Amino acid sequence: MHETLPRKSVIAANWGYGTQLNVLGGVNTIVDSDHFLPHWIHLYYRHVFCAPDEREALEFLKTHKATHLMLTEQGVLSRSRNYSRMGSDENSDRQFEFYQLVRTETPISTPYRMQPRGTDAPLDFIDIARTSLTPYPLPRTLRTKMRRSLQKNWAKPWRGT
Repeated sequence: MHETLPRKSVIAANWGYGTQLNVLGGVNTIVDSDHFLPHWIHLYYRHVFCAPDEREALEFLKTHKATHLMLTEQGVLSRSRNYSRMGSDENSDRQFEFYQLVRTETPISTPYRMQPRGTDAPLDFIDIARTSLTPYPLPRTLRTKMRRSLQKNWAKPWRGT
């Protein structure tokens, strides 16, 4: 970053990376461990990491003159529960967790099955119908731990190359 980003860059990143970005990257950050301000850390996680829509995140980033947003795979996938707890209010209004799904082998002509890795996920599996590359909706089924099945069509249009 030191050699590729302009000197006046402001990086929005996890506060734990702030010092390294300041010293080694030669850039400014919104939150960092050198300036431990718990309320600012809460605001970063609330309005960026846990934002319910991109508008809220972009307004926060613009207000703090952020020029770049740094997300890491570890931060997004494995620390989502902790980060969303930091960004939630006393009622845990924005707390969430990502669950890694793995594909399990299924017989030909049956739906693809995605199952959560581990046992603490709130669902048993997601079945995704095998389809050809057509502009039709993609049917899928999700079964929750309460044995409730939800069937929906994913109406996202197909875009050929």
